[in-house]
Amino acid sequence: MQRFPTLYKYRALAPDKERDRTADILRRDEIYFASPSKFDDPFECRFSLDFDGSREDKVKRMATDIMDAKDARSEGEARSKAEDRFRSMDTKAREKWENDQKSDFSERLRQCTAMFCSSEINNDILMWSHYADGHKGICIEFDVAGLARRVNRIELPPSNIRQLEVFLTPYRVCYQQDYPRVSFYKTTLDQKQ
Repeated sequence: MQRFPTLYKYRALAPDKERDRTADILRRDEIYFASPSKFDDPFECRFSLDFDGSREDKVKRMATDIMDAKDARSEGEARSKAEDRFRSMDTKAREKWENDQKSDFSERLRQCTAMFCSSEINNDILMWSHYADGHKGICIEFDVAGLARRVNRIELPPSNIRQLEVFLTPYRVCYQQDYPRVSFYKTTLDQKQ
């Protein structure tokens, strides 16, 4: 895992909502995690969801859905129902099921994903132009290493620690020509997050 001792956030001061969020950072030590649907780039956080999977992969997924919907009292019963459903579906019904799964997964991802975008550098001309209101805003420095040291000395409920870990373990964005491929059946939950 990569460590970033310091991160920077370019901020505008002019628009009301932006000014309020900047004030929250400075006065209350609060940061805003934006939904990808709010990003200015509509292609940000997109991926290609692939449904290549074996019959077994698909039956397992159906069984999981049956258990999640509480349509079975046991895993064995869910598996049996999934086998029956899968066997009774023709190609068109399977395609519809996969499209429904894709829509549901994409919607859940949109609803529960949020990001705090920052930079490793504080002197990028394009960042100042785009995110700091044409060089009229500010750039806020976050001492991530110092925050990690302070967090390690205090006791927090597990939910608060998990929230802090998100900030303390940032990920570098890797831009690429093609959308990343996510296997619906083979990607682990951690990888999907």
